[in-house]
Amino acid sequence: MIGDRIGPNQHLAPDVWRKILEGLAEIDDAHNLILNYYNEPLADRAILDRIREARARAPKARIMIYSNGDDLDRAFIDDLAGRTLRESGEFARPEVDLITELCSRRFIDIGANIGAIALPVARRRPNATVIAVEAHRALAGCLAANALNNQLHNVEAIHAAVGSEAGLVDFPTPPLAEVINHGTTRFEYKDARTEPVRMTTLDQPAVDGADIVKIDVEGFEPQVLAGGRKTLNDVRPHWLIEVSPERPDASRQVVETMAGAGYNLFWFCSLFTTPQREKPK
Repeated sequence: MIGDRIGPNQHLAPDVWRKILEGLAEIDDAHNLILNYYNEPLADRAILDRIREARARAPKARIMIYSNGDDLDRAFIDDLAGRTLRESGEFARPEVDLITELCSRRFIDIGANIGAIALPVARRRPNATVIAVEAHRALAGCLAANALNNQLHNVEAIHAAVGSEAGLVDFPTPPLAEVINHGTTRFEYKDARTEPVRMTTLDQPAVDGADIVKIDVEGFEPQVLAGGRKTLNDVRPHWLIEVSPERPDASRQVVETMAGAGYNLFWFCSLFTTPQREKPK
């Protein structure tokens, strides 16, 4: 696809694209496959279909695009995450691998969403307990249903927010039918109705210990850590905490809190999806 941001998009002829795919399949290509050149690939969502087709015909290739992100809005990100789960059967495999390796007895997932991380870990660690906490009522319901439907009885799904102290708070609850990235729902979310949600502290689910704690709560991470002082200082699990350049103050507070508690800090980047030949069963 070619686009100059002013005129109409121009697409590669279908027969040419088909011949390219046939050639890649014939040589079992395992090189970098870059699907754009001096154009913005995300200007047209057809790029998602081209990526899927290329993955099917060249499973060993490293498929890449270069984008300035202008067209990557919340709905697009939600579509990307949804397609990753639907077509690849996974989300953030390196993250799941890391947590699985570090978990032998107990994993606590704060901001578990529908369980894309918690459930694969529970499947791979059947003798461990997975505590999955989600503040959005509908997402928490999906999380519990997903655990039940997959017969993951070692998952404890909790509908609650996690913060500095226990209580009752108003939390935004945009309906699931709304076309947004529900993974970014947070206290500061605009233009959404709220409803009362129980707030707990991290020290409560961690009272029985934890091997690793994951926190992904869209900028509320410092408040979660503030309610987990005993976990930080006495339990001392491994941690996987989201930080973002979009929230520099929260990210700085997380780094200062963890460093102040004597932890060694490392950057960890996890891709949405990674190459594989077939969707896992």
